[in-house]
Amino acid sequence: MEHPTCSNKLINHVDKKIREALLNECQWLLLTTTSNFSAPGYAYFPSGAVIVLLMHQPTMKSLAVGLIGEEGVFGAASILGVEKLAYNAMVQSEGWVLKISNTALHSLMITYPNLNQLLMSYMAVLHAQLMQSVVCHHFHFLP
Repeated sequence: MEHPTCSNKLINHVDKKIREALLNECQWLLLTTTSNFSAPGYAYFPSGAVIVLLMHQPTMKSLAVGLIGEEGVFGAASILGVEKLAYNAMVQSEGWVLKISNTALHSLMITYPNLNQLLMSYMAVLHAQLMQSVVCHHFHFLP
């Protein structure tokens, strides 16, 4: 199956030179809902797929705390130097992602300050969304 054109909004937001450099370092990967999905050492830019972030508690069911689709990147915590995530991921909706090694992404962020700023801004937005999720789960109980 041939991969689609890139529809990830972060990748498409940067200028052509940065986008081409980024795409040259990425590999297309098709995620299905049965995919065993993990991110160590890589960042994933969804281009059709949707990834759900799950918190696991030993005494409760997993709790979905966020979604990442074409607007973002999964594994972006690695740009902050985080190697082990506090949450897991599952494929919510199958589709394509662009996979890039953390090493390559870090190198591109050093070379292109605009890419660095965009990804840092995205991390701030993701953080705010996760905090909003906590507030909603606290005040709106669903049986």
